[in-house]
Amino acid sequence: MNVIRRGLGNERIVLVSAILRDAIDYALDHRDEVIRALAAEQRGEAALAQTALLDRYLAMYANEDTRAMAPDARRAIEVLFDRAAKAGLLPPGRLIEFAP
Repeated sequence: MNVIRRGLGNERIVLVSAILRDAIDYALDHRDEVIRALAAEQRGEAALAQTALLDRYLAMYANEDTRAMAPDARRAIEVLFDRAAKAGLLPPGRLIEFAP
């Protein structure tokens, strides 16, 4: 889940949303290439170069749920926000809007 500040305005929200969608599409369509490129980067932490770890991380954030944002995925986000509000972590009645 990504958050885009409403104050940026609708035009910029649409742009950011499109860029994020394109990034997810690219990661899914070029998975092996992305993992190889990430593994080759110098990060200072050897674990961050392990392809199995990168594959797992990528699977958590670039997957068919994040690509499609199907109704069940949207509902899961709403439930998460409701639970956070009930736990006092967010103000109650927080409006959730999904970017186009």
